[in-house]
Formats: sequence, structure tokens, C-alpha cells
Amino acid sequence: MNEVSKKQKFVILYKYVSYKAFESIMEKWALKASFPFESNDPLEYVAQHTEHKMGRYMNIHSPQDEPPPFFSFSRKMSDVTMWGQYADYARGVCLVFKFPLSENCREYWSDENADELSTYISCSMASTTENKTISLAGVKYSENRFTPGDFNKEKPDIDTVARALIWRMFTPPIKADSWEYEDEVRIIEHCNNASLESNNMLLYDWPMNYLYAVIIGSNSPYPSDYIKQKIKLSYAKTNRKNFFWGELCNCYVVRATIHPTKFAYEAYPFSDRME
Repeated sequence: MNEVSKKQKFVILYKYVSYKAFESIMEKWALKASFPFESNDPLEYVAQHTEHKMGRYMNIHSPQDEPPPFFSFSRKMSDVTMWGQYADYARGVCLVFKFPLSENCREYWSDENADELSTYISCSMASTTENKTISLAGVKYSENRFTPGDFNKEKPDIDTVARALIWRMFTPPIKADSWEYEDEVRIIEHCNNASLESNNMLLYDWPMNYLYAVIIGSNSPYPSDYIKQKIKLSYAKTNRKNFFWGELCNCYVVRATIHPTKFAYEAYPFSDRME
């Protein structure tokens, strides 16, 4: 695999997990991908419609349509709700990933128009030297569900609805605005790229090449040295190469601290929406 160029531009994304999930990630050295039916917003893939009886196509994330899996990340590392909801009340960790942007990517989130929250990253598969360009999509938040073309016909075209599913998976997703605190970003994957299967879950090892740091929750009972040693021992068991740590696994581990005045966390040198 090629080393990351010093001139390479990156995007930093965060993933909150409980300590138990962190142990599993370390043990398998891989991340779990999610499917649309696992979305925490139960109406994310339900389009606007005028009819009440539209069969399974009212909710268009049916497994029969074989939607692709995806990884979920956040652009925030300071949010109290995220630490509470996804990192076991700050007893877990926040994984920091540093993905290289592809040369043909757009200006990365240059404005706040959610339709523009899309770009590309260029990453190497863990087991090969092959680079792949992957779509990176920021979630859009709205009080209204999405409206795929011609979906509101009196008799919706099944092919149109099927196409709508593909359209929804490869453009910025739309969730209820009550989820806006997540500041979510997704990487679309494919089932055939999974490196292993465990407990009916598809796991992918290539993102671990780009694990840059680990932020320990402020309520975690484990010291930084313990977490760092755990990472080193897990890394030593793999036949992989992290682009930032080197052979000695010089991983960066920092503990989150409570902001002096705000309902927020700090973890220098990391910050929200960091590039």
C-alpha cells in the first residue's frame, strides 16, 4: 500500500461507540456497516405520498431491493448528546478517522447548503494495493420527508419507486431535523467488499487503515495508557498497516474533558467540523 502523501488533503470524521463495541472493533480490527432498515430515524426511507395504501413501496428500504450498506460518522466530537447516546454516557470512546480526499473531490463542504454536502475520498483496501474512490455524503435534516420524482402519482410506477431507492442511497440522505445534533456523514459501501462476517454483521477492515486517534470518554474508568496499550496489542495481531501509526503503533490517545462553561466536551487538538 502506498504511504499517504504529506501534501494530501484529509477529512476528519468521528465515530462514537460504547467501550464494549470498542473492544469488539479492536478484537476484529474492523468496522460494522449498517443497512437502511437499521436507521435510527424510522421514517428516513419513507417518501412523501398522497395515498395511504401503497404496499411495501411506501417504505422503500425493503431488503428485497438489496440496498447497499453504509458507515455512519459525525463531524462533531464535542456534543453532549452524542457522547450520552452513542458512547454510553461518556464511558465509551470516540474513534477519530482521517480519510484522504480524492483529487477530483469538490470543495469540501464549502457552504451550509446540505445538497452540497457531498464529496469523495480515495482509500486503499486493507488487503490489496488497490485504491478505491468512495462517495461521502452528509445527511440533510428537514421537517419534510424526501420527494422522489413522480412518486405522488395516483398509481406510482414500481420502476420509478425502485429507482427512487437508488437515488436516495447515493445522494445526501434526509432525516428529521430533530436528528440535526448528529451532524452525520455516511460512506456508502458494498456487500462484496466486506472482509468478514460475525453475528449476522458485515465487517470491513479497510477503514482501520485510517484510524487516526481515540478520544476516551470523560467518565471512562480506563486510563489513557491502558487504552493505548490495548490498541498496540490488537494492532500487533493484525497483518494490516495503519497509514499514520507506523510499525510501532504510535497511536494518539486523548481523554475528553468537560468544557468549563458549556454543555460540551473538549479533546485537544480535535474540534467539531475539523478538516
